[in-house]
Amino acid sequence: MVLFAPNAQATLSGSSDWYGAMIVGTLVDSGGTRIHYDRSLPGLWSTKSIAIPQASPEAVFVNQTTTVTITAQVGADPGLLPSSVQVLQLNAQSQSVAILGNLYDDGTHGDVLPGDGTFTGQFSFSPTSAGTIYLQVVASYSGTPISVLSQPIDFEYFVQPSDADIQAFQQVPISGENYYRSALAQGMTPAQARSATVSYVLQQPGVQAAGTSSDGTSIWIQFTSGLDGVILTNPAGTEGGGLGAPAKGGVIPHLSLGRLCSGFFQMGGAIKYPDNGTAIVAAPFADRFVPDVSDMIANDLSKVCGAGNIQPILNSAVNVNLMKTLNQYATIHINTHGGVDRKGADTAYASACAVGCSLCPALGSKRQ
Repeated sequence: MVLFAPNAQATLSGSSDWYGAMIVGTLVDSGGTRIHYDRSLPGLWSTKSIAIPQASPEAVFVNQTTTVTITAQVGADPGLLPSSVQVLQLNAQSQSVAILGNLYDDGTHGDVLPGDGTFTGQFSFSPTSAGTIYLQVVASYSGTPISVLSQPIDFEYFVQPSDADIQAFQQVPISGENYYRSALAQGMTPAQARSATVSYVLQQPGVQAAGTSSDGTSIWIQFTSGLDGVILTNPAGTEGGGLGAPAKGGVIPHLSLGRLCSGFFQMGGAIKYPDNGTAIVAAPFADRFVPDVSDMIANDLSKVCGAGNIQPILNSAVNVNLMKTLNQYATIHINTHGGVDRKGADTAYASACAVGCSLCPALGSKRQ
């Protein structure tokens, strides 16, 4: 027997035997029931599976209509019912609240290659307030009553930042780092200097909250605009370290194009973004950073904003000859330092991020 009730509670009472399998939200056993697992089930699930779905872009702006492409690799099984592959919308408790629509593997609805097992769909979102949307892909197979569910994914609804928001986002981490360095020069210990810097940052315009990150060194910043920033105070010899050297322009704050990009956007009149997706990721110190996350940054850029397949250029391959070619790219990411944000995610930062003929505030990638 198979029981499929993923959002319900199942209660087993009395000293009895259960033969089969069950998928339930909560299992309560009040009488010592013996559950006999059907060992033939693993063979069924070997091809009945769904990889973690991908959404591009991974965020949309409030009061704008954005088309999001959702893809999912569905296991090749002769019993798969293609018309059953759908996107579910979940609530914060991972309960299904709506069916957004179907995914396709026939070359339509954004699908690139028919019959390759990658199902694709395009959905329009027009949020009116900031928040998070949770999604999951489901598929059914003939001969079994159990539908297969992917792991849930989520993406954000953002309020588009104003020029004043961007200015605070750029300036507060830089002034905060300078304050931290000054505190060290006055004889404070690193811990004392971080505490004093957090207090300083909390007094700055546009800052909603701040604190020490889970790595014990970075200082996270949450802005009233919803953007996140980080001040790096890492020890020398680590990614983001080298604080013993004089400051050379300060910290470039974090802005993830992977979460805030829809074909590369333009925020206000003062910030310009490229109109094409050519990009390069360079990691001149990859062997010195443990771990180096340049491949994750390249992967993010490959999936968003039309950048295509990008492979990071590492170590000594980042040389003068490479620098001479940078004018060919719309987006340039040079990975030189990093830290941990307020959510505990490792974040890599570019020390240079050229966008067309102007500089963007930053380009970053979170490692969840």
